[in-house]
Amino acid sequence: MVRPAVILAWLLAATAAKAHEGPHVELAALDAALERRPDDVDLLLRRATLHRREGHVQASLADLIRVEQLSPGLRELLLERGLTRAAAGRAAEAEADLGRFLEGGPSEVALVARARLREARGRADLARADYDAAIRIRPDPETFLARGRIDEAQGHLDRAAAGYEEGLRALGGAVSLRLALIRAETALGHHERVIALADQAMAGSSLKADWLLVRADARAASGHAEAAASDRAAALREVDDTLKRRPSSLAHVTRARVLLALDRPAEAVSELEGAVARSPRLTDAEALLVVARRRAAEAPLPSRHEGRSAILALPLALLVVAAVLLARWRARTKRIP
Repeated sequence: MVRPAVILAWLLAATAAKAHEGPHVELAALDAALERRPDDVDLLLRRATLHRREGHVQASLADLIRVEQLSPGLRELLLERGLTRAAAGRAAEAEADLGRFLEGGPSEVALVARARLREARGRADLARADYDAAIRIRPDPETFLARGRIDEAQGHLDRAAAGYEEGLRALGGAVSLRLALIRAETALGHHERVIALADQAMAGSSLKADWLLVRADARAASGHAEAAASDRAAALREVDDTLKRRPSSLAHVTRARVLLALDRPAEAVSELEGAVARSPRLTDAEALLVVARRRAAEAPLPSRHEGRSAILALPLALLVVAAVLLARWRARTKRIP
């Protein structure tokens, strides 16, 4: 008789080889294996996990009921059931399962899942403690951001900034953490620190327009209007050069952000309308277009001193959102074979 471990190993190898075909292939393989061994707990747990990831929470829960019948004391059951109940919106039951699982030892996955449940239910201090414990097990950008989000919401900006700094040191300068730190330091009025962070980012980046805008906002806020105008002009030159060499809708969106920072909203509207028409899935471009149209409608006659206003710079919060989306797109395109 073939042992369960052998069947499981064969199944994992087969599904890994076909991973590019998607989860439906893996589910079909698990279904076939469970027809032969319907009481195999490992296979049931694996299928429950896959169902949960695909959003099939009821199918996942059905597998987990069977796992509990076969192996009621299995610790892994508590974790998977907690994650599935959380996905099903059964927060209290999910938190109870995750808490029982964590009684047996720390787990980054369980801590983060419980932290999200606690945060959503307004138990911010307990959620922060879970995020903090998860970071000690495995530093992750999203966990640093979640912990910092709680600190910022509670008005602890110094603590938030310190946490983002910790994340940057641990993770080698993750863009999302650098942007979050810039947001916190800006709120604290630490403009020189923001300038230094932008300079550090530009030193390691071939495309500097986004960071030039960040530095320009900080320079404007610290009273250096001419230096801010110079940064915005440099950002426009760079993006124009990029469009000549490698035109793309994303580059046009970046150009629109620069134009808004230069108080040229009508031109920004034109850039964004073209980008949205070419690439309807650019949701950040649609959001920015709303802002640009409002700015264009409110704008007086064109100023003779275009680009020199430190006050009319694009709000940093909007820049941060756009920069994060741009960074994520760049990361995704690098992974496309």
